[in-house]
Amino acid sequence: EKWWVSLVVRTGGKQMNIILATEAKRRGRSLVAYGNGVRFPDGFVVPAESERHVFELCGMPYREPEDRP
Repeated sequence: EKWWVSLVVRTGGKQMNIILATEAKRRGRSLVAYGNGVRFPDGFVVPAESERHVFELCGMPYREPEDRP
């Protein structure tokens, strides 16, 4: 259940995690690090279904692990 967010956070690099969290926050969302997805302003957490989905939920285009700062 928590695999995809954990995978992105653990493989992303510190700067990528900051970028994802900041972009989500800019949209009124919050990345639930070590959780299962992204929390929206209404409090509902949308569970991530893939690495790509984590990026999409944060409002960003997907980046391959080797392309993440």
